Amino acid sequence: MVRIFPFSAIQLSSYPVFKSIATEGDVRPISPLGRFWAGTAAGVLATFITYPLDFIRCRLSMQTAQQQVYRGVVDGIITVARKEGVRQLYSGLLPSLCGIVPYAGIQLSVYDLTKELLLHARGRTVCDQVDFFVAGAWAGLVAQTAAFPIELIRRRMQVRGFDLGGVVDPSASAPKGGTGFLHEIQSVIRADGFRGLYRGLVPNYLKIVPAAGVNFLVFEQAKTLWNYARASGPNPPQPAAKH
Repeated sequence: MVRIFPFSAIQLSSYPVFKSIATEGDVRPISPLGRFWAGTAAGVLATFITYPLDFIRCRLSMQTAQQQVYRGVVDGIITVARKEGVRQLYSGLLPSLCGIVPYAGIQLSVYDLTKELLLHARGRTVCDQVDFFVAGAWAGLVAQTAAFPIELIRRRMQVRGFDLGGVVDPSASAPKGGTGFLHEIQSVIRADGFRGLYRGLVPNYLKIVPAAGVNFLVFEQAKTLWNYARASGPNPPQPAAKH
């Protein structure tokens, strides 16, 4: 939760800004490619700022009640920085940035395009809650399918060197021959074939499809409530005087 608040806030609020940049201040229509790059820029910005929180979340999720290496988020970040170096907090950042390019770019652009298709198909001018949920769920499914192999490799890199009995030398559990992103991909393919890059994809669908749908639905509803609260506040905008 500590990670998702700033991540979602940065990503969803910066996306319209990058779309405006792509259209030179909203003076021309945005293309599908423009939507993709705007979504990518928003995702990269949010990922880079919040990555240490994502890193420690992964390690915390591996702990059990009986064996706890870290007492919480702050303790985990401090412990990793002290014992493994600050650089370790950004282990897996490169595949994360590589993964966010297809994921955020596809998710946000597909979401926008799906909303437009639903409006056209239903002959409406404004989306309702069902439209928001369906568009978000579909966008999450498409994006997750495209980015899942990179997500798998990222998780493998984050947990390397982590032991429930304590934090060990980061290279102690590394496979011989290398520890980089490409080497991880080669290791998975050698062990399990190309199908290994998609191991766990179906269970991930069960999480990401409803989560993405709810995410965009709540975002759109919260935006509507925010605009309504501003319009009906103590100093609502007044119409221009006629002369």
